[in-house]
Amino acid sequence: MPINNYTPTALKFFLQRSPEKILALNEWLKKYCADNGLVYLDYYSAMVDGNGMLKAGLTADGLHPNAAGFAAMAPLAQAAIDKAGSTE
Repeated sequence: MPINNYTPTALKFFLQRSPEKILALNEWLKKYCADNGLVYLDYYSAMVDGNGMLKAGLTADGLHPNAAGFAAMAPLAQAAIDKAGSTE
């Protein structure tokens, strides 16, 4: 998931997890999943804002999802579970 630096608390987390590191990890995970026939669940694309940060309304601290964040994640998780459980 993306992270933001929109609050003082968020800035503490942000300094430990750069957007570049998050993007690199996501690319590695996506490739690993593709190479190994696994389902890749992409929360990042649904939760990132135009600045490349976690949408402010989806978190209180810039890192952890709030209720709105979990609501955005739930259908994505369900779709990944359904895909993983299919016989395609």
